Amino acid sequence: MCPDGTYADSSSRCQACDASCATCLGGTAADCIACDSAKPYKHGSTCLASCPTGSYAGGNSECATCDGSCAECDGPSASNCTACPTFAPFLHDGACLSACPSTHYAASASTCGACDGSCVTCSGPGSSACLSCPPATPHLVAGACTCMAGYQATSDACTQIDECATGAHNCFGGAAHCTDLAGSFSCACPAGYTGDGVSCSDVDECAAGTALCSPQATCANAPPSPAAPLGYTCTCNTTGYWGDGFFCGDVDECTLETALPTTSPHTCHPTARCINLDGAFECACASGYRAYYGVSGYHNETVARRLEPYATHAIAFSPPRVIQPVPTLLYV
Repeated sequence: MCPDGTYADSSSRCQACDASCATCLGGTAADCIACDSAKPYKHGSTCLASCPTGSYAGGNSECATCDGSCAECDGPSASNCTACPTFAPFLHDGACLSACPSTHYAASASTCGACDGSCVTCSGPGSSACLSCPPATPHLVAGACTCMAGYQATSDACTQIDECATGAHNCFGGAAHCTDLAGSFSCACPAGYTGDGVSCSDVDECAAGTALCSPQATCANAPPSPAAPLGYTCTCNTTGYWGDGFFCGDVDECTLETALPTTSPHTCHPTARCINLDGAFECACASGYRAYYGVSGYHNETVARRLEPYATHAIAFSPPRVIQPVPTLLYV
């Protein structure tokens, strides 16, 4: 038997192995059985100083092929990569990936960096490169995860602040005109005012022509109040009409007993008949009476007086006595 480092040729003579072989079956470098210490790694039947790219030194210093996802490796699995191919260039925790994990960013063409702890996903290092945020600080503002204005940070969430309830609003007219919104609030002017809700000015409904006063009434603008809930008041001002200002109806002077601001009871003579009209009244003498115009004038001193008998003129008037038509007097 030939000693280590040699092999028996066809003539059973011992011949020297290739220098790369510790033992061999023949004289070439491809005939090694065991490798010399200078080239300890066996790849097939060839001894090498190191395993070729795409393989690693396994048991008995034999080179084994890397996982297909690796360009280079130090073990058999997909997590033993030490270098990556172009189709999966990022080396992350021993694995070759086509893109960095969602919690990491591309630090270089082949490496991934971890996102800042305040981010869920990110585009780079630091707390201002976040792309998405955790529930405790869900609002992304200028790349940072935080609680926006209008929210209060707690240990696990951002809680909305109700500015209307806390008084942190600036609405004209108080909280009754404040509406809480997500992260904010809005203001509206009270009825009878106009503006942006923060600055409000009284609307003059009378001048604008939007008041609901009766045509027989006077409109007076006023700030909204219990006495003027609509922001104005209406007062009947036309003679012969009265009401709440929104409706002014005809007053029946013939039955009126107590004077109103716009109307007084009729002034017909006791022997005259009062006739109510729209906004006025008239007096008509009863049958057998005539109108008498006193020295104070027609309108307010009309007196109905009975016709004097014609006894003293009986002889002078032979035709029967004829009563003149009774005039009708209009009072306004």
